[in-house]
Amino acid sequence: MGENGAGKSTLIKIILGIILPNSGEVKVFGMDPFKKRKWICKKYGVVFGQRSYLFPFVPVIESFKIQKDIYGIPDQEFSALIL
Repeated sequence: MGENGAGKSTLIKIILGIILPNSGEVKVFGMDPFKKRKWICKKYGVVFGQRSYLFPFVPVIESFKIQKDIYGIPDQEFSALIL
């Protein structure tokens, strides 16, 4: 938890290898997360967004399917995004 702009999301993105840190070094299980991004992201999925995107008492995948329908995302594109 922290204030807006404190770097919470940025830290998670660095740990997942989505972005590179400006300085220093990050290791996840002894690995460079940027080089092992796909493996780390598959093992430790993260959803960014507002709480309103997920429906309470509904499994996360079902919330995603509801959003898919709301936004008209084609089945093939949706399937390619879900690991």
